[in-house]
Amino acid sequence: MKIAKERGLIDTRKKPRGGDRMKIEKGNTGSDNISVAFVEERKLTKLKIINEGEMNTYTPKEGSGDKPTTRLLIGISYEGQQDGDPKHWRMNNTSRNALIDIYGDDTEKWIGKEPEITLEGTGEFRHITIDTLRTK
Repeated sequence: MKIAKERGLIDTRKKPRGGDRMKIEKGNTGSDNISVAFVEERKLTKLKIINEGEMNTYTPKEGSGDKPTTRLLIGISYEGQQDGDPKHWRMNNTSRNALIDIYGDDTEKWIGKEPEITLEGTGEFRHITIDTLRTK
């Protein structure tokens, strides 16, 4: 509480029943991972790979019935990218396998590559994937 007061997060006016009031700021609700909706909105067709990535385990919400999955999380950039925009792509296995087929299995060699992307599937199964016909 002391640190919050020092940083100006606590309103020192007393509440009617005593105690301090806390002021907070809204947080960023956007994800750092690129989504289908974001690709559609920005009409993105190409992503630039900016790091070698890391394997990342996604743990679904308890009770969802979904199982944890491990996927490649890779840093990306793209045309029109701004502060606050997604900086990572948590790609599915199909996209990862396509990039291995195109660029090889050493992700360090993927840095600087610009794979073409497309959207496939419908409804909740819609996903970002590599356009293997246009990616070189």
